[in-house]
Amino acid sequence: MSYTIVVQASQELSEYYQFLLQGQYDFAIVVLADGQKALDYIKENGEPHCFILGSRSKDFLNVLKDYDSKEVRYPLIVTCKKSEEAFVVAKFKTSALSRLIHEEESIDVLFDQMQKLFAMGQRKLQAQTYCKVNIDFFKNTEELFCDVFVRLTDNKYVKIIDRYQPIEPDLIERYVVRNVRHLFVKANDFKLITAQLMKKISPNTQTCASPMERSKALITAPPSSIIFPIQLQETVYESINKIGLNEQAVEMASMAISSTIELIEKNQVAFEQLSKYLKKGDYLSSHSFFLSYLSCSILRETPWKSPSASTKLTLAAFFHDISLEDSDIAKLHDLEKYSSKDIEYSVEQKVKEHTMASVKLMSKIEGIPNDVDKIILQHHEDYSGLGYPRGIDYKHFTPLAAVFKVAHELSNRLYIQGMDQEVIASVIEEMRQDYKSHPFSIVIQGLDKCFPKNQKMVG
Repeated sequence: MSYTIVVQASQELSEYYQFLLQGQYDFAIVVLADGQKALDYIKENGEPHCFILGSRSKDFLNVLKDYDSKEVRYPLIVTCKKSEEAFVVAKFKTSALSRLIHEEESIDVLFDQMQKLFAMGQRKLQAQTYCKVNIDFFKNTEELFCDVFVRLTDNKYVKIIDRYQPIEPDLIERYVVRNVRHLFVKANDFKLITAQLMKKISPNTQTCASPMERSKALITAPPSSIIFPIQLQETVYESINKIGLNEQAVEMASMAISSTIELIEKNQVAFEQLSKYLKKGDYLSSHSFFLSYLSCSILRETPWKSPSASTKLTLAAFFHDISLEDSDIAKLHDLEKYSSKDIEYSVEQKVKEHTMASVKLMSKIEGIPNDVDKIILQHHEDYSGLGYPRGIDYKHFTPLAAVFKVAHELSNRLYIQGMDQEVIASVIEEMRQDYKSHPFSIVIQGLDKCFPKNQKMVG
């Protein structure tokens, strides 16, 4: 039998890991109360596919001792709180088939480590496009931020609930009567569900009542290395709250920003370059931070969403104006609105050349993903081909560059016209009329879904 064992200190944590593993993979999940029962189970049933062991669970040290004594080992993942890492590291030495991860880390970290361990142990594991969720979860939920599906065959799924549609208890009960034990959601939406479950368990986030407060908790970094000033973050959170971005889009954007900040902190060159202009707390830094939220939120509602795509958009938001040292110059969003009398020729040239200059500065940093340069180069190009620096039209935009372009334009318009719902509705409607061809038409559809208040107002 192919199975994974879960042993954690609390029933809540065990159920959390059981929930996310059942959703993502098809092997059996065996939850046991302590380490000794797990060892007995392994002795009777053979090696597990994987063993996920909590550092605070009963018989934790006995399990490690037994594991170290084996010549042939199975994949083992030890989980602990960040504050307990020193104790665990002293007792547990990682190896080719064993890993240590923090409970606070995203499920992507867990799945990534599992894939690597299975590859080492020559075990095959296929991640799912659709993830299963116990039907009881939907009984206690009034409204969902994702589409819900029922599985008809191994390869056929039918949507039964639209995102943001209120869940009717009678609908769920009809499937319960038919002995349906699980419903399904898309993989990216499943990650948000599990992230919310972990927040309920983690004492670090239990007090975060509002979406904005949860976002703050997600991107908090050590004071010595934080990229954006605290006061600036507070201002941007207020703006995000005011414009009415949907909660799940904000949470996904927060995760992407948090991951990107961690990536930047590990790269001294990138960190030093960004710190010079993002720590000022001026227009440049607030625009970059706000833009990262907008672009990642729109991305979530498009077919191109993925963790790597979110990272690319966030990096583009952080770096796109890095060659501009003056916030006043950065505010010259649209050169057509300024005559030669308004701005000097040298300033005009600097604005027109800043996309290429920013890419040149960024190119000196190792580890920047592919395509970030294209996103930055195209953020002042125009749908009709009247932009700069190359004058390309919509047919030459990459999908991520189109997402960033729309987010950048919306950010600029909100800065100039204000952040009222009427302004947002008007801007989106203008974009809908102007951007009718692929990939922009897909981006505008995603933009609509980011603002549920706007949808209700239009409806």
